Formats: sequence, structure tokens, C-alpha cells
Amino acid sequence: MTKKPVILVDGDTTIDWAVRRAQEGILTSEERLTAECTAHWLWGGAFLLTDLVSQALQGRNVSVLGITPKEKYPAPDDKRVHHSFNTLDKLPRDAKTREPQKNAKWRVSTFVGFHREREIEAYPSDWEGLKWRRGREPHLIVINDSALGFSRANGPWERIRWLADEKVQQGEAPWVLMNLRLRRIPEVDTLWDSIYRQIRLDKNSPMARRLIALTTADSLRDIGAEISRGLSWEKSALDVIRELQRNPELERVRDCPRLIVSFGPPGALLVDIYNDPPYELLFDTEHTEGSWDRDHSDGRMFGYSQTLTAAVASRIASFQPSPARAATDLTANFHGKLCDGIRHGIKCMHRVFDHGFADPVDTPSAIQFERACMDEGVGAKSADKPAAPRVGQSPIRDPLRAHAKNWSILEEIYDLRRGLDTAVAVVHGGKEALRNVPIGKFEEYISVDRKELEALRSIQNLIAAYLDDKHKSKPRSIAVFGAPGDGKSYAVTQVAKSLGLKERLTFNLSQFESPDNLIGALHQVRDSCLAGDVPLVFWDEFDATLGGTDLGWLRFFLAPMQDGKFQEDQVTHHVGRCIFVFAGGISKNYTEFLGKANVFDSAKVTDFASRLRGYVDVLGVNPPPGSVVDLRVLMRRAILLNEFVGRVGIKKEGGRLDIDQEVINAFLSVPNYQNGTRSMEAIVDMSRLHKGGRFSRSSLPPSTQLELHVDPSEFLHFSSDQ
Repeated sequence: MTKKPVILVDGDTTIDWAVRRAQEGILTSEERLTAECTAHWLWGGAFLLTDLVSQALQGRNVSVLGITPKEKYPAPDDKRVHHSFNTLDKLPRDAKTREPQKNAKWRVSTFVGFHREREIEAYPSDWEGLKWRRGREPHLIVINDSALGFSRANGPWERIRWLADEKVQQGEAPWVLMNLRLRRIPEVDTLWDSIYRQIRLDKNSPMARRLIALTTADSLRDIGAEISRGLSWEKSALDVIRELQRNPELERVRDCPRLIVSFGPPGALLVDIYNDPPYELLFDTEHTEGSWDRDHSDGRMFGYSQTLTAAVASRIASFQPSPARAATDLTANFHGKLCDGIRHGIKCMHRVFDHGFADPVDTPSAIQFERACMDEGVGAKSADKPAAPRVGQSPIRDPLRAHAKNWSILEEIYDLRRGLDTAVAVVHGGKEALRNVPIGKFEEYISVDRKELEALRSIQNLIAAYLDDKHKSKPRSIAVFGAPGDGKSYAVTQVAKSLGLKERLTFNLSQFESPDNLIGALHQVRDSCLAGDVPLVFWDEFDATLGGTDLGWLRFFLAPMQDGKFQEDQVTHHVGRCIFVFAGGISKNYTEFLGKANVFDSAKVTDFASRLRGYVDVLGVNPPPGSVVDLRVLMRRAILLNEFVGRVGIKKEGGRLDIDQEVINAFLSVPNYQNGTRSMEAIVDMSRLHKGGRFSRSSLPPSTQLELHVDPSEFLHFSSDQ
């Protein structure tokens, strides 16, 4: 008879207090007596982890023994637990009425603070008093080590001290899954030190093969790791790998054979030295670390790390080979289990936010996650239940080469031949046809190119930081480059819209006759700022000539960019808070623009560039001169064609666009569009299309119209049935 597997959960214990506060401000001492509020609490830390592991393994033949509350009501002076303090609200709320919106959920509105008990006493576990015999140890031990005292010398971890017993390591010891928070200047961490010594000495030891450590990117940053935040999944993953390999501050996790680095709900990196390749990235295809936080700003939640840990634990608990045979039959199969657990954890973390806390009653009571958070089933999308994230997965085969070659997940997954088939699917069905590929969406602008995405997210971060810092009074200046017609202004406008900016002013410097026109434009900007707006100000063709002088406008922008001021006769005016966007009309990219400093010595190119805070080179629909249509351009064309044709309303059953293959071939394969994206859109606009119809070869405009935007013989050649 097979014994029932036992899962033990232990670790730091916390109580997360949450005050459901009155919605309106208290104006007088009398009003405080009528402003109702109630106190609630979440059993956090190891309490929460025990509950989540139990939920994840519900219905299975497994016994979960952990840390469960012994009292109905907690005490704020309980020396066995740590305490955090927060406010609770139903979010989001309507900006005008302040009433909860239809889809509002109970979430944390403010993290107030944390109180750590310095001399923590052990909270009793569910298994204390049980006697473990050699060969009858638990199947899995899950530890929540939040650096709050559990693992210090003589701390509560002593009840599982036998984990450090070398004799135990020679037998059938359990799997160990540690949710580990790191600290820059640690107190003595006896538990982790005992484990770390063993795995450093021998990565093939039983302990090394049975240990899975889980930490967060924020935890690594806290101890000195330089990890970018959400510019691209490729950069985030490669940053973590580089820091693990080179940063001495990460020495205590570097030698861990299996390490999961969580970026929160959007994704995680798995390091598994027993697998080839050892690095595997799992990620929300439509969010990075930073963009997820920005798109989920209506309140916050506890317990993401515990949720991921519980999901991974559920897969380890169901792994069939005995740990005693770990050295022989545990590589690829176990790696797959860990990836599956991370994938499930990403979906569960999304549900934690989407569902919020279960509705608290109007009297002091415990709060908890909705029971559906750890469910295996996803369920249908509705207004109340957002769709589950699409989780991509990509191996990282050679990190050093990947750094040097600007590695892209898109190019990792698709070669040009496979990419063509996928591009056709994208034209028919949209970005959802892309599998395992990071997708950046800024309102209506979509990109799958790593370099462009990093630049767009970089300026998004710059604008967001500027909007958040009310003390900044000078304009923030960025530049955007690209070929004429490639949608430079559109791309930056959509990035700004994603941050709530709506006011836009546009001035084309090639139409200005003298610097006096610039003074008038700056007054318009100033008026908008005085009205309380933070306008997005486009200076189109800023690199145009002025009175026959190349780049003659640059010197007139130096003072407004640097000091936020401009001079009109003897009067100095302040511009105000705004975003300056300089859109190039001559330079195709930033490198080309910067190179003009050597050609036009007096044009102030270097001075101008030093005042910029960011730039982006917009990817167009044409390959670089001398190149052919590559994978990046192919996908860009497919995404745009889907968008342009979709506006017409041509669709068939299932929401797919009804376009002939020959037409798709022409749009995707023609070597060059004379006016970039604008030409591609124009050809669709000139075609004979109508809502509910079909886009066939006969719908295309005649050659006399096509030659305005492409070589008609090339375009029609690709549209023929080859």
C-alpha cells in the first residue's frame, strides 16, 4: 500500500491588518464618531502559504500540515507573529462620484507600515509532536523565509533541524522548496547557511538535487543587483543571469542548482543547472514587470510570492519518481514540472489581483483570498473575470552571446520561413496568432520588436516619472526618429495616451519662417500649461533648415529645454510643465542625427542631444537600405495590415479577416513602400472594400494608383498565384 504523501509548510508568520476606512475625510472631532470603519486581518506569511498549498492540492491524496491560526481573533501584541498595517478599499472608484465602479474589488489601497517582532517566539505547527522515522520523512517541505527571524540561530526552524543533518541527506530526504527573501547585511541565517554549505560543496549531493529556491527580482535588487524593470523580457532575463554570474552580492544564491526568480504576476526566470539549456523564461506575453504594475494600479494585493510558491509546490507534490532516484531519472521530467508550476503560478497571481479579497463583512473579521485563486481551470472571460494571461516560454541557450547579439525571443522561436506562415496568421487573426512572443501594446500601437519596445517603454517610463513628480517644472524632452511616413508621431502619441495624456499641440518647423514663429508657438504651449494641462508638444521636422542654415532651429530650443524659459524681447517667460517631442524629418535614426555634429560644427547638435532625456527609433515597414525583408519587418507589416483592413470591417466566421493569400503575399513581400507605413495604409484605403466583404486580388487599385506607393510590377507579381 502506497503511503499518503505528507507536505509540511513552515516559516515566518505575519498578520496583515487592514482597516476598511470611511470614504470621506473627517472634518471635525464630532464627525469622527459617525465615520464608520472596521478592522480586518489576513493571516499572512506561513499562515497564508499553508492555506494556498492546501487549496492547490485540494482533492488530491496528499496531507498538508503547516501553520494554521489557533485563535479566532488575533492580538496586535502577539509576540509569535509580525504585523503589517494597511487600508482596505473597494477599487476602482469613479473619479467624480467616488462610488465603486461595476468591476470594483476589495484590495489594499495603502501600505501604512510594518512592525517586526525582534524576539520572535515560535508559533506552533500542525505537526509538532509527530515523530518522524528514517525513511518516513515528508515528501516535500515548503518554507516561507521572509528574513524575519524564522531561520536565525535558535529560531523556529529548529523543529526541522534534521534537514541539516548529513546522515539524513544520505537517505530518502524530502524535496525542499524555499520562498527566500534576501538581505544585503544579513543576520545569521542558520537554516540557509546550513543548506548553502552543502550545495556549494557538491551540486550533485542529495540536498542540492532536492532543493528549489524561489526569490524575487526585487529581492535581488535590494541586495545590489542591477536589473532593469520591464523594458523587455529579454533584457530582464539577461540582466538577472549576468548578475547571478558576476555580482558578488548574489554569492549566496549563485550556487543554488535550481532557482526561480519571480518578477511578480507577469513572469519568472527558472535557473536549472540539471537541464540543457539551464535557463527558461516564462512570461505574460502582453505585459512586462513595469507595464503590469501600471495596468493594475487600482489597489494592491499581498501574497504574490506565496501564491507562486504554492503553485510550484503543487507540481512537486505530484512528481512521481522517488527523491531517492533523483540522480538518475529527474532531469527533463522534473524541469517540465517546474515550468508547469511556474506557468500555473503566473495565472494564479493574476487571479489574486483580478478577484481581490473575498467581500469583508461590516464587523471585525478575517479576510482571505477568493477560493478560486488556486483553481486549475481558467474559466471564461467576462466583465467580472478577465481572461487568463497568455503565458509564453522561451529557453535562453547562450546568455553571453545573447547579450552581444541583442537576442530576441521572436527570432529565437521563428526563422524567416516559419515566420512567414505566422505572419499570415497574424494578418487573419491579429496578434493573438503569435505564440510565446512578447507583445507591446501602447493603446492602439503594437510592436513585437525588442529594440523598439525597449525604446518605447523607456520613454513611457520617463513620461510617467515626470507626471508623478509634481516638482519638475521644466519641459521633459525626448526625440523620435524614423523614415517619413513610418508613424513616428503616432507611436509616441499612443505611448502618451497609455499614461492618460490627451492634450497635444503640433508645430511643423519646416513651415515656420523665422524664430518669431517659434515664440508664438511657445506661448500656445505656455497657455495650455497655465490652464492646468501637461501637453504633449510635437516639434515636427525639428532638424529642418532655417534660412538656409542646416539644423538652424536647434540653438533656439536650448534654453527652453535646459531652463524651461524663452525670451521675448526683454521679457522672460516660463514654458511650464509639458513634454517636448522632437520628431526628425531628415535623420532616419538617432545615430544618424548625432553624426551630424561632425558635419555641422555650429549647429549645436551635441548641446541639443545632451538635453534630451530619451529617444526612440520607430521601426517602419521597410528594411534598412541594402537589406531584404526580415522577420522583424515581416511581423510589423502583418500587424499593420491586420489593423488597416480590420477598420473596414472585413471579417468572416470566428472574427478572422477574409483576405486572399495572394493579397497578403503582396503586402508582406514587396521590397519597399515609397512612403513607409503611410503608403501601406493608402493602398488599403484605395482598394475596393466594404464591410462584410472580402479582400481579393480584384479589390486592389489599378497600377496607376499603386505606383504612387510601390513598384506596381513587383507588388502585383507577389500577388499572383505563384
